[in-house]
Amino acid sequence: MRMTTKVRYGLRFMIYLGFRYNSKPVQLREVAEQEKISVKYLEQIIPYFRAVGLISSKRGTKGGYSLTTAPEKISLKDIIEPIEGDLKLVDCNGRDKNGCRLKATCAARHLWEEAGELVSNYFASTMLADLVKIYRDKKNRQTDWGLMFYI
Repeated sequence: MRMTTKVRYGLRFMIYLGFRYNSKPVQLREVAEQEKISVKYLEQIIPYFRAVGLISSKRGTKGGYSLTTAPEKISLKDIIEPIEGDLKLVDCNGRDKNGCRLKATCAARHLWEEAGELVSNYFASTMLADLVKIYRDKKNRQTDWGLMFYI
């Protein structure tokens, strides 16, 4: 399984919004600078999160984007599925509308279903707040090193 760039950048966008949760709305320019993602790319990702109600926006000079829900209540599955769709690993387990012709006799089908369920459960049980904490810790360490002087 390989996550798309949209998912990876979307997750970084959401982590940053989680990092700034309960503060003023965050402008895209700020996220782009901090996360090294182009504003144009972020503009392509935002509709996925807006459509499912994970983010809201405010217009104007003091406007920007913010989470609609606390990071502790947003799972990684909530972030990934709007972009990728369901977390099934292969088409024969849900994405293929026509169904698999070998469904009844395929020995590997069980493996794909179980593996897909493990991945889905992992992302459902990992919360955005978990990654925000890691992000905050890394930022703090980066700041600590930035204050160190060598003679």
